[in-house]
Amino acid sequence: MQISRLAYLLSDIVAEFVLMDGLLFINTLERTTDQLATEIGTYTSPRDAQFWINIVPLSEAISEIVQADWNLDDPGVDEFLGLYATAWGHQINARYPEIRVTIETWKEEDTGDVGLRVLQAI
Repeated sequence: MQISRLAYLLSDIVAEFVLMDGLLFINTLERTTDQLATEIGTYTSPRDAQFWINIVPLSEAISEIVQADWNLDDPGVDEFLGLYATAWGHQINARYPEIRVTIETWKEEDTGDVGLRVLQAI
């Protein structure tokens, strides 16, 4: 793997968090504020949009980095996701100290996909 590809796969560890109408959104797709607002408007409510937009799948990154088969029960998966969650928590606390979030791990047994979801306490 080339170092540029590794950097791309790990780029979400330093994610952009955007506060819109009091709700925090993770902007991993490098959308403009207007594009993000348009996407939020396609959901039934801003809170529903936050629930779905703030899911970040990380299975592809794990697969490319380890270059081997892995499964959801591998303790390294939880360690990998934990690093992201810690980094995101520090970034959110530094930029938005008044906002409380929960960073959840999600694992899809059927597909083998894993990732994180950022949910704001309201």
